Amino acid sequence: MKKFTLPPINVTAPRINWNFPPQISNAPVACPQLPHVDANRKQFTCPHLLYSRVKDLDHHIASLSPDADFIISQLTDDDQIKFSENIEKIRVLKQQVSESKAQADQKLIEYVNRFKLQNIYNHPSDNTEEKRLDRLSVTLSVLGEHFFYQEWENNYAKARRHEIDVKFQLAETYQRLMPTLKEAYLSKFYHNFLNFPSRSRDAAKTMLDWIGARNLHDGFLDNKVEIIISDSFLTHPGSQFGHVAINIGGVIYGRAPAAWDIRGKEAYMEKQQLGRSSIGYVIQLSEEDKIKLFRSVINKIVEDKKYSVLDHSCSIEIVKSFADIGINVVDPRWTVGTIYSPADIDNFLKHSKSVIQVNSYPKN
Repeated sequence: MKKFTLPPINVTAPRINWNFPPQISNAPVACPQLPHVDANRKQFTCPHLLYSRVKDLDHHIASLSPDADFIISQLTDDDQIKFSENIEKIRVLKQQVSESKAQADQKLIEYVNRFKLQNIYNHPSDNTEEKRLDRLSVTLSVLGEHFFYQEWENNYAKARRHEIDVKFQLAETYQRLMPTLKEAYLSKFYHNFLNFPSRSRDAAKTMLDWIGARNLHDGFLDNKVEIIISDSFLTHPGSQFGHVAINIGGVIYGRAPAAWDIRGKEAYMEKQQLGRSSIGYVIQLSEEDKIKLFRSVINKIVEDKKYSVLDHSCSIEIVKSFADIGINVVDPRWTVGTIYSPADIDNFLKHSKSVIQVNSYPKN
């Protein structure tokens, strides 16, 4: 995997927005806010810049580690063996991160105490670590003695850069592992994931990126399901008569003309409400029936029968899946054969005693 390095810091440059955190250079970095400092004066690594880079890495690790650690905890025994080397590497790096941070924090306190800079570092007007370190940076830059710089670089700056390097390794390990970890988790969550059509497989991966593995797992513990019926959308093929999808555990599954749609509920409703109103009928199932319904939907995704308003429309697929667990969501007395529309489902559920809650999603 390509290594990224930090570019030199520009005085006027905005805060870097990384897709992936670059590795900090070990070269000293001048404080950008000190134009009065002589050009020949030795540069030193600014404490507030080091801290800023530490926080960027902390934020990146925090965005990766909860999901990655949860997936690792859910892996099958075979997958645990497959990922064992990387799992051990993560464990070791986490320990090193904790130790390196403690060491850098200690070096900072030692330096402040040694040179009696407590009044500077603990200035009453500075209520954040960034402000305290910014003031310390200014003070250190005007001390002028080579000894101060040398002690700073050899102790605190060296320790903090080591912390950054270790955190970068941890972030890089998580980043490199996430695609294969997600693939392994989706294969565990969806019993036939590897047989999904490519579009549905990609949709499931995108869904997992949005809601996370832990939320996917926790959401599925709820045995309530929701049938979401949306108004007609004349400009969208297949939606001229409305659309039907099912919410199982916070994930929406719906047959579209091109492929099965798989999305987190929030993302799905955000798109629906841009152009039309929807209504959701919530039905309480037993855990056994919920799993049967879920498997019925997944089997239909794998089969990927060609979309047709006659036998494989969004409405018909939902009706068939509920029929698999013995629940009617249409009144066969008022339909034409086995052709069902969103309106047929809506009319039936309005009066169904199986519905325990109705949710309204108005057009924005």
